[in-house]
Amino acid sequence: MARKPRKPRPPLPPPWQGSPDAARIAVRRFMESLGLATAPVAEVARTLTREAFHTAHLGSLLRRQYADSPYHAATDVYPHLATWRQEDVESDYWTGQAGIDRAQAATRRLLTEFMVAAEEPSAIAAAVPRSVFEWVGLGAMLDIIYAGSASAALRAVVPGIRPWRQGRVPNGWWKGLDATEHAQAATRQMIGELGWGGLSADELALRVRTATFRAHGLQGMLKHIYGDSPYAALADLYPQLQPWQMDVAPNGYWLDAEGRGRARRATRWLLARLGLLGRPPAEIAAALNAPLFTAHGLSGMLQIVYNNSPYAALVDLDPAIQPWQMGMAPAGYWQGPIGQEHARTATRWLLEQLGLATADPHHIGAQVDLDTFATWGLGGMVMVVYENSPYAALADVVPGLQPWHMAVAPNGYWLDAAGREHARAATRWLLTQRGLSAGSLPAITRVLDAEAFAGAGLGGMLRSVYGGSPHAAVLDLDLAVQPWQLGKVPAGYWQGARGPEHARAATRWLLEQLNLSTADPTTILETVTARVFQRLGLGGMLSAVYADSAPAALAAVLPAAPPPVADSAPAS
Repeated sequence: MARKPRKPRPPLPPPWQGSPDAARIAVRRFMESLGLATAPVAEVARTLTREAFHTAHLGSLLRRQYADSPYHAATDVYPHLATWRQEDVESDYWTGQAGIDRAQAATRRLLTEFMVAAEEPSAIAAAVPRSVFEWVGLGAMLDIIYAGSASAALRAVVPGIRPWRQGRVPNGWWKGLDATEHAQAATRQMIGELGWGGLSADELALRVRTATFRAHGLQGMLKHIYGDSPYAALADLYPQLQPWQMDVAPNGYWLDAEGRGRARRATRWLLARLGLLGRPPAEIAAALNAPLFTAHGLSGMLQIVYNNSPYAALVDLDPAIQPWQMGMAPAGYWQGPIGQEHARTATRWLLEQLGLATADPHHIGAQVDLDTFATWGLGGMVMVVYENSPYAALADVVPGLQPWHMAVAPNGYWLDAAGREHARAATRWLLTQRGLSAGSLPAITRVLDAEAFAGAGLGGMLRSVYGGSPHAAVLDLDLAVQPWQLGKVPAGYWQGARGPEHARAATRWLLEQLNLSTADPTTILETVTARVFQRLGLGGMLSAVYADSAPAALAAVLPAAPPPVADSAPAS
């Protein structure tokens, strides 16, 4: 019977596994074998690399016991080798211009710690390879900013170190299936050697030009792979990059047949970058201006395609956007006859936005004031075209609108002689609105009271011009209306020094109405009784002035009877 094959025994664990002391012994022996037991720290940092540990079959020890750090392994055995180390930071610590500044500061600190800052550039480059950067915890910085190149990091702070250039490449290197990968690697290397690895695609686009590739020996690559386009080279690494983000867009990019479409895409891209895509037109228009186009690399597009007009760029995307919705309307937009027509269009648009396009004039005037125009971006229009008068702006498009329809009439509208005429016109308008005329007496003041004036927006006029008296307003119309015909005379009309004069005028008027002005006194006294005074609206006067005595009232206006003539004495 055949024997079953034995299972192979698992390999014995290394003697240091799980034992810190055994690990230290292994590291010490390793360092002694390299002649590093008494070496200065700079030599240890240059020599004791991860690769050296792996070559000595101590790679797993380094990973498990010392988190893959030669520094931690060496200082665990020889504490005197401890130096300054960069503290652990998040990866974004090395990004952007701030990251570049931090990297340069950290590199200078390294040179000072290893006392090589004053050496010749070539000596510094030889003394500080990548392993020294890793020794002080700057390996991640090298990878992020300098494409792993210690020379690039040193070059950023030691000007005498020669710039990097792409060396000679094998024939056909920039052709064939692998050409694009070669080109991508070369572009990354160039960016790292320039110390720009921590920059965003946006920031790189503003720095990388054709001359950049040429200065680093990559002009042939740029020509063969990317058609001499720095944008194409960068976009091969950063697909989200747009042509207009470059310091200069590709030649003719905005001019050919597709230029207008590219401009629309660029504007839409800008709105997305600003978080405005899909927002209401008014919000977009209020937020976007020429400096924002410039800040995002679109100043050339704005100038070439839209004559430097952010409004033109926006309306090319959304025709619903109006010029006045921008922070400022285009220069000259409100000037001249066409400016006035623009203003009318803007005012009609405002009324539509407020739901007042079909409202009656009085309602429009009560709802829209100068603040309303300003809120909707039309304050400048009212100032330039209508001398800051919201009434003038509304009256230009709202037939039948009167100044008193406004919540506040134009300044000074009710003052002086012109104001008095305005007040008469307003009262006539109110009479017409109520279907009243001089023939409506005495119903006028029963219908046309103070509340009626206020309801028509004329309360201020009534107070300013007529002391709040509807009677005074109606009498000012010269309708041949007497105060007593209005149903109620103004307070105190029959009293005071002028009361008797008013009473006499009222009595004469009464006689005219009865066609008795020229009748003989006897007929008048027999015809005109207290009841007649009452019927013609003068009962109150009769009571107040003449104690309800019709004869007394009449006596005040009738000619006095001539004294009787004495008989002549007979002739003697």
